[in-house]
Amino acid sequence: METRYLIKATVVTPVHVGAGQEKKLIYGVDFFYDNNEKKIIVIDQSKAYSMMPPTQKELYISYLADGKLNEFFNRFRNLREEIIRSSTVAVINSPSGDPNNNEILPMISSPGKNGRQVYIPGSSIKGALRSVIYARFYEKMKKHEHENYETNFFGRIDNNLMSFIHVSDAPVSNSRIIRTKIYNLRKEGYEIIAGWKNDRYNTSSEFMPAGFVTYLEAVPAGEEFEFSVKINRERINYLKSKRYNNLPKHLGFFENLTLKDLFSMINWHSKRYLIAEKEFFEHYNNGEDYSEDIIEEISRIINLIPSGNNKCLFHLGFGSGFHGITGNWKFPENHIDTGELKKGMPQYKSRRMFFKEERSSYSFMPLGFILLEAST
Repeated sequence: METRYLIKATVVTPVHVGAGQEKKLIYGVDFFYDNNEKKIIVIDQSKAYSMMPPTQKELYISYLADGKLNEFFNRFRNLREEIIRSSTVAVINSPSGDPNNNEILPMISSPGKNGRQVYIPGSSIKGALRSVIYARFYEKMKKHEHENYETNFFGRIDNNLMSFIHVSDAPVSNSRIIRTKIYNLRKEGYEIIAGWKNDRYNTSSEFMPAGFVTYLEAVPAGEEFEFSVKINRERINYLKSKRYNNLPKHLGFFENLTLKDLFSMINWHSKRYLIAEKEFFEHYNNGEDYSEDIIEEISRIINLIPSGNNKCLFHLGFGSGFHGITGNWKFPENHIDTGELKKGMPQYKSRRMFFKEERSSYSFMPLGFILLEAST
């Protein structure tokens, strides 16, 4: 028998689950920008290239090698318009404006009825669940059993505990292009202070909306989607009936696992993670632009964590960083004293923040928080 839960997700802060650096979108190769509509136009690269006459293909390759495709398409505007007419795969809102020919990290997608279907892979959701489960058990075990490695807890490939949990992909109906910036620690003399990374070698207290900005395709705040979680109790009962000698030690937990159990662990994990993040920003708050705004935003998100366990606040995807991805078992309640790298710099010193312009100022959000509840 399988226990299946249908989950409704509501995005609290932008979520990005990407296809990796090698899949990034490049201006003139994978997309164009419509300045009037403030939209990114994703094109079929192979189809667009096949449309070019041989002489234009040679020029295109030359301009591409020099990183000057904007100049190429300024020269051949009619070709650009023809490519857009015949090779468009998707149109994505970009309210922050033109990526200025920067690269864009896209969401994972597949061909869909409208040309392109964005989705969050079930494997990504399951991986985040796995981290939360391990974090909870590590917290209970560490004083007694000292099981410091996840493989010791979950078991080998042939009997891994997570094989009893199945998570579906989550199709998303809406995405947009967002801008992100790195809040980073730097060393001045013997003092470690925080600031904004404005170029590869420049971190300062001044926030600059340009310079070292990463453009992401993300699921925006307020968007809703659904996915399912199934617990394969039939498989568990089968293994128990055969009385295998290598049954995972914590099989009983998965045998009796309920949705409220999962939500309880997720809320516990998210709360301690966010409190530690808030303390990180408070500790390194020495007059950096917008530090107070980030602290207020984290406090707002903490207040969204439900008091009961019919809902939960879940952390997922790009920007969750070391602490989120691993379940945060190594530094569960202290993101300040995380050990040192060379030259006395602390480990895990960077935070990626989504930002957008509001009137004459900016607002900020950490990435990847969603509210989960059972779908009715």
